[in-house]
Amino acid sequence: MQLIALILIIAISADAGQHITDAYAEMKSIVELEDNRTETRTVLPLQNYFIGKSIKESFYAAFAASFDNSERSYINKEAGIDTVLNAKYMDNYLLKLNWHSESHKIYTHASYSATEEKLTSYGAAWCYTKITEAGRFDGAIRAGYDYFYHWTNSGRDFGGINLGFQKSRFNMAIDLERALVRSSNRFDINSAGDTLWSEGTNAGTIINAEAAFMLSKSAGVKFEGGYQFSNYQFGSLLFYSTNKRQLAYGGLSADKSYKRLIYSATLRAGYDDGGFERNGIDVDSKLFWKTGLCLGWDFGFMIVKLDADLFSNAVYQSQVAGIKLAYK
Repeated sequence: MQLIALILIIAISADAGQHITDAYAEMKSIVELEDNRTETRTVLPLQNYFIGKSIKESFYAAFAASFDNSERSYINKEAGIDTVLNAKYMDNYLLKLNWHSESHKIYTHASYSATEEKLTSYGAAWCYTKITEAGRFDGAIRAGYDYFYHWTNSGRDFGGINLGFQKSRFNMAIDLERALVRSSNRFDINSAGDTLWSEGTNAGTIINAEAAFMLSKSAGVKFEGGYQFSNYQFGSLLFYSTNKRQLAYGGLSADKSYKRLIYSATLRAGYDDGGFERNGIDVDSKLFWKTGLCLGWDFGFMIVKLDADLFSNAVYQSQVAGIKLAYK
């Protein structure tokens, strides 16, 4: 009943404005496992509303509002205990202003949360595209701030660069990001009983590389693979602070429309080496898999999409299900 009510609210919102291009409600459930005996569970119902309009072809303005009412629980399977640890509500309001020409694009954004009483995000990006006989080349530079984990009041400044190439059925992209978490309860482990705790910033590096080859243009099927490296200077209990962690994956994806039917699907499997502990000890490596499915229907004046995603490795699982209504 709650999901039906959200859908009705979205439909009413979509009729309220002429230039609404997107409106959807999404329900998320995240489960983290610990040694398969205990787990912490985060249930995240999320509502997101979006309205955007192009202005004189080169400019674009958009406003979005999101609301989540999260709940975290601790579960001890052996003892049969299920305890709600915390519940938190957060709103967020986002403004986007973009400009583009044939080769250049500039993106800007800022967001504010009344419940958190702070700016939750702001930044800008410049993108450049060059099309030659050899293929299409893309580049982007971005910088800004992101309040990325409201459960622990964690925010980071970031800067990044992205390079992409596309030729016929093949495309690839490389992304490098440097982040600086502003205030972190950080630690370093020298030995088994010697842990150094301190307060301050925590610098991190994330590198992503992806490549894909189109196997069938008619069905929109691609073979894709990727690699990620992530590393933070210190460990922290406030957010997932990896230490020289590497993962690699491969899989298939499909994204296509047939008449009024819209579909996309993803199936990936990979290897996560887990990185290192702060005292230099290897972390147990893990195999992981991810699958997703989205089905939609174009009614002419509105598009309805249903999607579901599953992810699993040895210690972490997540399930995501959602519905999206896009109003033309």
